[in-house]
Amino acid sequence: MLDGHLVRTADLAANERLRLLALMAADFTNFDSAVFERDLAAKPWTILLRDAAGDIMGFSTLDIMTTRVAGYEVRAVYSGDTIIDLRHRATSALPRAFLRFLARHTGVGRDGAEWFWFYVCKGFRTYRFLPVFYRSFYPHPELLTPGFEQQVMDHLARTRFGAAYDPATGVVRVPDDYVLREGVGDITAERLGDPFIRFFAERNPGWVRGEELVCLGSLNRANLRSKPLQWLDKELSA
Repeated sequence: MLDGHLVRTADLAANERLRLLALMAADFTNFDSAVFERDLAAKPWTILLRDAAGDIMGFSTLDIMTTRVAGYEVRAVYSGDTIIDLRHRATSALPRAFLRFLARHTGVGRDGAEWFWFYVCKGFRTYRFLPVFYRSFYPHPELLTPGFEQQVMDHLARTRFGAAYDPATGVVRVPDDYVLREGVGDITAERLGDPFIRFFAERNPGWVRGEELVCLGSLNRANLRSKPLQWLDKELSA
């Protein structure tokens, strides 16, 4: 069982940073530690997932983006690199820590503003998390992306990734980017029976080369499924 701990990225100890590097290197090929360190420094917050012995078994980096789209103020929580040790992939520690971050460091559920969760998926597991968390999200196998949400996705992706983002496909392509190792995120014939995994593979066939699918979900209370909403309300009342 894992516990999630939110820390300021600048406060990570040297041994903790080395552990994050090791987790990344275990799951990805073509991994560049210098690029990782640069990306890590650009995210103010990091969720650390620790086991009972205190060892780090996963992490996720976080940033907050505030901008204007079509004349409206838009706020988004951006999830960067996210890794969980294969032995602990079923843990609920990460979503619970993420909701704790929302409750304590954003205005989600309090300020009345429109908040989104924005991130990119290198593998199907990250995309498969969306239907567990949200009632609607984009891109979706059965729902067209509304015009405003598409504008938000395009704007945030261009802001974050510049010319590496292709709005025609909704995919981010970074030359020589790191790629999931064989056996970590393989999309087998059996897995293609899942409509969400099949949709991810169709929308982002370049995942095998490290390409990433841009995703967006509204953090409006009405869009959260029952369990995440319960966790959020518990954190808001703490």
